[in-house]
Order: sequence, then structure tokens, then C-alpha cells
Amino acid sequence: MGQVAQSSNPHYSTSDLLWSTYEYLATGAVKKVISPTATIEYSYNGRIITTNNTTLGIQTSKKANAIGQVVKATDPGGSIGTVIQPALFNFGFIMEHV
Repeated sequence: MGQVAQSSNPHYSTSDLLWSTYEYLATGAVKKVISPTATIEYSYNGRIITTNNTTLGIQTSKKANAIGQVVKATDPGGSIGTVIQPALFNFGFIMEHV
């Protein structure tokens, strides 16, 4: 499918290469990234993407609207949401934090 299986992390030319490996779901979405410093697992539930850093025990999530804009983000510090409404005469968007 043309997905990245492994990538080298930034390094000095005098140091050893460190690699990150990637696992994917049948849909092509990233399932897990294993790097030298952390393992991050991804889960998908409709428009909500949850990341779980199993190394540090930190979980975050993002919820998107129908056109892919993030409308809510949650991390250990709490949640923040945004309401995005078309502006008058459709010249842009008005963003309001909730």
C-alpha cells in the first residue's frame, strides 16, 4: 500500500541509527508507532482519534467535525472545544472556544 514501515530518527553522523517502526490497520490508518523513546497506539471511533503513549501512560484524543476540523481535544490537563460556524456571507469562519 505504499506505507512507511520503518524510518530513522534524526541523529549525528557519528552516532548509531535509531529506528521507528509503524504498524497499520487493514484500512491503512496508523495502528502503532514504536520509537526508541516511546510506543504510541492509535484507536479510531468514528471521528474521534485517540492516542495512547504506553511508555509514559499519557492518553489524548481529538474529535473532528464532518469536514475534518478538530472541534474538541482532550489530554491529561482537560478538554477544549471549538465551535466553527460559517461567517455572514460566507467570507470565512468564526471560531468560538467552548
